[in-house]
Amino acid sequence: VQVSVSGNKATVEKIELPVVESGSTGEEKPTGNIVLDFSKSDDTAAESAQTITAVAIPTDIVKQIADASGEEQKLEIVLAGGAAIELDAAALSEKAAKEGNGEVNIARESSENAPINDAQKEAVGDRPAYEISVTSGGKNISDMGSTITVRAPYELKPGEKSRGLVVWYVDDNGVKHRCT
Repeated sequence: VQVSVSGNKATVEKIELPVVESGSTGEEKPTGNIVLDFSKSDDTAAESAQTITAVAIPTDIVKQIADASGEEQKLEIVLAGGAAIELDAAALSEKAAKEGNGEVNIARESSENAPINDAQKEAVGDRPAYEISVTSGGKNISDMGSTITVRAPYELKPGEKSRGLVVWYVDDNGVKHRCT
C-alpha cells in the first residue's frame, strides 16, 4: 500500500491486493480482505501516524477491492487510538464504490473535536462520543444497505462491568438510538 499523509489525513495512493491460490486450479486470485492499520507506524513519520483520524481512498481502489474474488471482501480501517471502521462486501460494492467519482473518506472525531450540538452534548453527558462519517464524491453516505462495524477502545470506569456497556447513535435532536 502506498500512502501519503498530510496532517491527520492519510490518502491511499496505490494498493496491491493480496492473492489467494485457488485449490482446484492453482490460479492466484486477488482477495478483497484488506486491513489498513494507521494506529501505529514503523517509519520516521511515527508521530504523524499517531494522529491519523481520516483516510481517503480513491473510488477506483475501492472498486478494485470490491471486485476482488470471494465472498469475504471487507475493508477495515484502523485509526489513531485504535478506533476501527469495517465495511463489509455489500458496503464496498453497493454504495462506497458507486457514489460518484473522487474518493471515499472515512473519518472519526472524538467529542472534543467533533461538531456536536447542544442536544447531543446533553444526551452524551460525560461519556465518550465519536463522530464517524463515510463520504463518497463529497456526499455523506448514511445508508449503505449493509453492515458497517465500528470499534473504539473504552476503559471501564471504577465499578463498571463490560456486560453493562451499550453503544448509542445520538441523532441531531439528541435522541439516542441503541446500536447492535
